[in-house]
Amino acid sequence: MPDYQLFDECQEDMPVFNQDILDGLAFKDLRRAKEEIDQYIACAEPGFPDNFSFSHSEICSPQEAIAVMASSMSRSDRGQPSIDLATTDVYLVKYQFLCDETKLIPRYFFLPYARRGSLTMIAGKQFGIGTVLMDPGLSIGPDYVFIRMSRAPVTFKQIIHTIRVNGEDVSDYVAWSWLHNSGGANNRTGQSDTLSLGKAVSTLPHYLFCRYGMAETFRRFARTEVQLTKVFVPDELREPDKIQAEIIRQVQEQGYDLDKFTVVTSSHVRPSALKQKVLYSTIKSPMAMLIPKDRTNPLTMSYARAFFYTVDLFPEVTDIDELMGDERWKIWMGYVLFGDQLGTGKLVENVESHLTSLDYYVDIEVRRMLLEEEDLKIDTIYELFNYILQNIEGLIRDKEEDIGSMYGKRLVTSQYVLRDITEQIFRCLFEITNNKKRKHTAEDYNKILGKWFMPTIIFNLRKTSQKAFMSSVSTPGDNMFFKITSRLVMQAQTSGGKKPTNINVNDPLSRMHASRAECGNYGILPKNYPLACATINPTTLLDGKNTICRKEHMRPVIDHIDDAVRRN
Repeated sequence: MPDYQLFDECQEDMPVFNQDILDGLAFKDLRRAKEEIDQYIACAEPGFPDNFSFSHSEICSPQEAIAVMASSMSRSDRGQPSIDLATTDVYLVKYQFLCDETKLIPRYFFLPYARRGSLTMIAGKQFGIGTVLMDPGLSIGPDYVFIRMSRAPVTFKQIIHTIRVNGEDVSDYVAWSWLHNSGGANNRTGQSDTLSLGKAVSTLPHYLFCRYGMAETFRRFARTEVQLTKVFVPDELREPDKIQAEIIRQVQEQGYDLDKFTVVTSSHVRPSALKQKVLYSTIKSPMAMLIPKDRTNPLTMSYARAFFYTVDLFPEVTDIDELMGDERWKIWMGYVLFGDQLGTGKLVENVESHLTSLDYYVDIEVRRMLLEEEDLKIDTIYELFNYILQNIEGLIRDKEEDIGSMYGKRLVTSQYVLRDITEQIFRCLFEITNNKKRKHTAEDYNKILGKWFMPTIIFNLRKTSQKAFMSSVSTPGDNMFFKITSRLVMQAQTSGGKKPTNINVNDPLSRMHASRAECGNYGILPKNYPLACATINPTTLLDGKNTICRKEHMRPVIDHIDDAVRRN
């Protein structure tokens, strides 16, 4: 049989390679880099001051690009005009903002592009852009829920806290998150005279109490009215039965019908976040929360746990009107995020600026993503907090077996390649919008934009130790798939910036999953991370958004493999 006939017959049964995977997804995705940056700016526009607006962006002419490259705004030495002649695969884009319809000083970013094979040159050195395997909506980990928003990635976790319900100790989880980056960093250093801040966290209900007040939060999100009163439990009472009887006696003496209310109080156990020098037994909180029994459910109890988590840290505050409102909660949030080195007025101001920035986290893109990927109609960050508070435990439990699955995950490149630029944009816009009382002038806007619009920040891509998806490449031959375009980076490995050096056998990502037989590539495993999910099968089926889809004709055999490798 002639060779060409044999080849034709073989070709009929061979799987079809995905050309986008072979070429490297960055080769296609980075063509839209300018449109993506424009879209990020558009997401931030609802928060712009009235006298500030974005006009347009445009790719610069060669003459303008040379002038910017030689100017001090794109150089760190600020010396004599000069241009780095080393090859870099970038082009210059101008961004024009307005103040009261008057043009501000144009600002610039160099945007990258990739050649075939997801290769790009930065300052004369060649790099390969890896593909990140990420969840398109909520990403579920072994003990967290993660969501990548336009402004910043957000991770939700849980902390356990004990309260007394009708006199009996009950321990359960409450959701929390570090939503203020510098505040969270300050907290972890423990630089507070009052709190050991490395252990005090910002719970999600605490944010809602700051925004709406405690009483209004229960009305709006838990659909109930709660009441606060005071119950004093003598120190000599140790037995749960006697404590319960004393709480019931005092509440009944105050005229409350215990057939209608669930009584929640502090467990009066010293929180680990309090410094040892505080004599807790003398100031333990006497507060009691009364929740209607017909509205006593896991959600209201989560809010109650979060209430006492914070109240237990500041038990000396017993004014009921203060606790029902929002001002006291803002002060406490300031202590948790920034320590107690500032006055209460400045703490409240900082927290209000922080809340203002959170108001715009759920922008049009995040709302669309949550609706399309998770079937959630959520309009504000606070509605998202309420959803996470209700569902985080179930999400983690129900998704545990599928954490290592490749099905339904999305292949992403440009979102990570452009992250340094988008972070600069949102930090700039936060500085513009964080003080509602101040009206900026054109001079103010020019100063702020000049501070954050750093044209050459994209050159940070060459810092491969901080960019898990970037690697310097040199490969023999002209087959780029084996060493370059087949490489996958797990979403969880991008946050720390460090490439994986070993396998954590306790990590659900390291477990076998049948999807990897179809979508992974066990033929070219990397030495430092020899798992099939670290490389991709070139025949993987993708939809229009680069989401991995199952091949229906392979479903029976993959399901059979799944039964064989499933842990339970």
